[in-house]
Amino acid sequence: MEPRVSVTMILQAASASFGISMIELRSARRGDAAVRARFAACLLARELTELSYPQVGRSIGMRDHSTILRAARRAEEMRADDAEFRRCYDDAKAAILWLAGSKFADQLRDDDAVQIAARIIDRPASAVRVSNQEIVALAVRLVTLEELAAGTCRLIAGIDRLTDLPSGSDTAQLRDDVNDSIDGVTSMLVSLGYATITAGDAHV
Repeated sequence: MEPRVSVTMILQAASASFGISMIELRSARRGDAAVRARFAACLLARELTELSYPQVGRSIGMRDHSTILRAARRAEEMRADDAEFRRCYDDAKAAILWLAGSKFADQLRDDDAVQIAARIIDRPASAVRVSNQEIVALAVRLVTLEELAAGTCRLIAGIDRLTDLPSGSDTAQLRDDVNDSIDGVTSMLVSLGYATITAGDAHV
């Protein structure tokens, strides 16, 4: 089985390689080192995990899909043009891959939001001992599930519209919209661990 790379590993390695703290990396600070490390973390997450852009954004502390996409693209440009950035990036990537295959991997896995929630439900008093990292894991899971529910509703509505059209209607644009919804729902299901299929496998 391939070693599983966690966001925690990515954040640890990027912060060490770029010489900043985890708090600085996750914050909105605009210092050069923090921005460079954040860009690198976005690209590393895209290359080494199956997380969607919004999930990467929430885990790293950036906001939305377009922000992460721009950051990853900027990191690719910097890898091509900036030798120091490329060295730090490559060092971080090598460290992540080593960590993922090491005996330390379990200690650096991402917190399991379902296990955290079950622990709190079983022992409500334990909620006062939930760490910031665990709160982030719970928030990411909750928001992703909300997005999954909304995406599923859009998909069902699109399929309903498609089946209600009279035969012979031009359905190309609607089919494209439905297929985009399928890809979005599939991506979220895979990232949450509910499916292993890839986008495009279930198009209409």
